[in-house]
Amino acid sequence: SLPFWRRMGFEPIGPVSEWEEIPARRVLGRSFALPADLPRVTVEVGFYQERAVHVDGVEPFEVQTLSGAVATGGEIALERRVIGLSPDAGDLVVKLVVDGKVLCFDKAKYPKPEALGFWRTPDGAFVIDVVEPARTSGGD
Repeated sequence: SLPFWRRMGFEPIGPVSEWEEIPARRVLGRSFALPADLPRVTVEVGFYQERAVHVDGVEPFEVQTLSGAVATGGEIALERRVIGLSPDAGDLVVKLVVDGKVLCFDKAKYPKPEALGFWRTPDGAFVIDVVEPARTSGGD
């Protein structure tokens, strides 16, 4: 039934086998209007499997690059919601980069990503709408 679900907008998560259950998701995006008078930065959010925190050279399974508007207090409002979900049973690792500076490379459930603005949905996905760099002590 995978071709049917793909036509409905779903995408498989993790490996797909012919006769087993196929975990899939359909992400409903959310965009935000950014104030035109605020300075812009480029924000990159990378999602990695858990082993990335223990093994060098692990590539992200997803990277999203978007624009953000910097408010007076340093908060960065993103042009759209970024959603990450682990493709396996491991912990999701996030890498957050703002204008080339790495602010975080850690498991999403840890305190630093949370302080930067990541939050967890009831189904286990991690979401960020606003980057809050002032709530942390600096980059990794």
